[in-house]
Amino acid sequence: MEQWITQELERTELGDTRRTKRLIKIVENLSAKPEASVPQASETWAQTKATYDFWDSPYIKPSMIRQGHIDATVERITQHSPLLSLSENICHFRILELLYSKRSRDSFLITNTRPIFF
Repeated sequence: MEQWITQELERTELGDTRRTKRLIKIVENLSAKPEASVPQASETWAQTKATYDFWDSPYIKPSMIRQGHIDATVERITQHSPLLSLSENICHFRILELLYSKRSRDSFLITNTRPIFF
């Protein structure tokens, strides 16, 4: 099991811990063989079917998975002081210097935004 996958996704709230475990297993399978199709990346037919069932589930929304990723990212940010983030846009890059406020875990301060054109 890839440790980074578990750390990134273990807090993802999908309504049932079994769904979160399934998400972790899917990501492990696909990241181990990124060039492979789902059946090729899955170890068994049951895992292949479980992957497709997971993606087709009415109980799982992409926003729920994104939120788990956002929560893990915020957790990582709290361990560092200044953070430089490069954000690509169609025409330019923006440099954002984000400083995490130690007083509030939910507040960020954008201290500098400069477009750089190439």
